Amino acid sequence: PPADFAALRNQGVRCDALVLLQRAEVASHSALPIDLTTMTDTRLYPATLWIAVSAEATRELARPGLTLESVSGAKQWRIDRKGLILEDDAQGIRLVWLARGDFDHDGWEDALYRVQAWVRNGTWTDTRLVALTRRGALEPLVSVPLNFN
Repeated sequence: PPADFAALRNQGVRCDALVLLQRAEVASHSALPIDLTTMTDTRLYPATLWIAVSAEATRELARPGLTLESVSGAKQWRIDRKGLILEDDAQGIRLVWLARGDFDHDGWEDALYRVQAWVRNGTWTDTRLVALTRRGALEPLVSVPLNFN
């Protein structure tokens, strides 16, 4: 059933996060702010965080030059006690910070997040992990490839 699948997916994300935390290294460089919740400008985030309910939508969001602002239409994240929220009349995402470290072993600090996505007036939900980094204080965030093997 859909509810069981959502619970199973959420548990799988927790297990994957533990694997990444176990393998993480201490970063030698960082361009991330001390308080990640201060980064509320959606222009700084990759479009790939937005909701994609198909492989085609996922490919579309990965096009160069797209930002979370350009695909969602929202300029700022809303902060709540669990993380950052971005939603409109049809759908929404929550970004929950889990950890900091060098998850891809390139020397740069990454921020590991759980992304929760949903549609309103429907049953579709998604939970996934994403790591974001940047190499300059004025640069946008980029996704870091994660390896669970």
